[in-house]
Amino acid sequence: MLKYGVGLMALSSALLCSSSWAQDLPFAGVNVIVANNAGGNSDYMPTAVAGWEEATGGSVSVEPIPFADIKEKILTALGADTFIADLLVVPSGLAGDLIAGGYVMPVPEASIEKLDYDDLFPGYRKNLSWDGVAYAWPWDGDVFTLNYRSDLFENEEYKAAFAKEYGYDLDVPATWKQYADIAAFFSGTNRGVQFGWAEVGGRGSGSFHAFSARAVGYAKAAADPAFYFDPETMDARIGNPGFVKALEDWKAALPAAIPSVTTLGAFETHMAFITGQVAMAVDWTDTGVMGNDPTLSTIAGTGANAAAILPGSDTLWDAKANSWETLETPNQPGYAAFGGWIVFIPKNSRNPEAAISLADHLGSAAIMTRASQTPNSGVNPARISTLDDTAGWVNGAGFTDEAHAVNYLDSMRNSLLSENLVYQLRIPGYSQYEEALELAISEALTDQKTPEQALQDAAASWNAITDRLGREKQLRYYRSDLGLSADVQ
Repeated sequence: MLKYGVGLMALSSALLCSSSWAQDLPFAGVNVIVANNAGGNSDYMPTAVAGWEEATGGSVSVEPIPFADIKEKILTALGADTFIADLLVVPSGLAGDLIAGGYVMPVPEASIEKLDYDDLFPGYRKNLSWDGVAYAWPWDGDVFTLNYRSDLFENEEYKAAFAKEYGYDLDVPATWKQYADIAAFFSGTNRGVQFGWAEVGGRGSGSFHAFSARAVGYAKAAADPAFYFDPETMDARIGNPGFVKALEDWKAALPAAIPSVTTLGAFETHMAFITGQVAMAVDWTDTGVMGNDPTLSTIAGTGANAAAILPGSDTLWDAKANSWETLETPNQPGYAAFGGWIVFIPKNSRNPEAAISLADHLGSAAIMTRASQTPNSGVNPARISTLDDTAGWVNGAGFTDEAHAVNYLDSMRNSLLSENLVYQLRIPGYSQYEEALELAISEALTDQKTPEQALQDAAASWNAITDRLGREKQLRYYRSDLGLSADVQ
């Protein structure tokens, strides 16, 4: 299998010589319509498909859909058997609805062999399949990491002042308590930034993921594969003391946050960090590459944009034992927030052969790596080979040197290889669960309800959604997604 840590000319040559395009211009005159989210991912698509268009004679039309509408619009169209596109680029959280609804075709075996699924991180590989059948092509891989300003953390004056005030050394936080202390230390003190932290706190913009990224440290036990639901009963766990503690601590940390945090989306969070407004940001890994772009970032070229695995907690709620556990070392699970944009081909595609060929192109290691190394592409690494291409990240993504690139790549690698990693929830009805939890988060952070009451109400809503969709059916889907036998023993 080809490896792709090579220059642009070699990449183009390898793609143009691909066996899938052996015949001359096999899709001349064929236009493939792609439905995608409006913004970075969709804006980058013309660049990503240019080589395919040249090699096949086909053309690609991108139909951008606003992020807030993409789930409902696609499910509504497919549910009515209405054509919406030949190829769908969608959040992985839609997988359950798309596959359970019978709306999408399986990935051909030839595509699986061509795309080297073994090069994908295990969780992302699983993300493309259901019950052992691949239904989606890879494109993007999402994980939350901690971004922090290494220049501020290494400043001797700040280190001495922090140690004096808090009684321990200023370092990359291993717990959310340390994160809160560090944020408070930098907020409003003229220590290089205005505020301590930024996160994707906006309802409808990703607060489900920002909260989940915190809650995994308090409520995800390594010995228990389940997180959001009880795997025996399908009762929601989001109202348990671990989740409540996570939301209480998030709310308590608000005074040190950028004031707009409860309305921020992904782009605004990226920008808060790379324009020097905050000392830390928990976010998708676009932030690291965007921080190197001098047209976007005020810290580009300094090497000050550093990254690490998420903080965690030194106390853990064990849902099986129904009790708190005190830990010798902090629990720091990774969280693959959103799970990545992935590619489906609907059964009512008008040009399925061309769409399959285009999906193979987008899912190739060469194209995925190039997209990941491009600022503001909306694409993050999902392949092991992409993270192994250190030189490519230095030469193509603007990292100042190998050490700077390795810091960024290790933050993702350590997160994605964590034995306690939590992936995007993707059972049918995910959007309904997401909306209910984001409402609760908003109510708690804006003082409409206590964190405990908001999460108890959200848990009740989740249980009602589960019952409406069919508890037994949802339980089978959830257990299958966790890799457990479909039936409770």
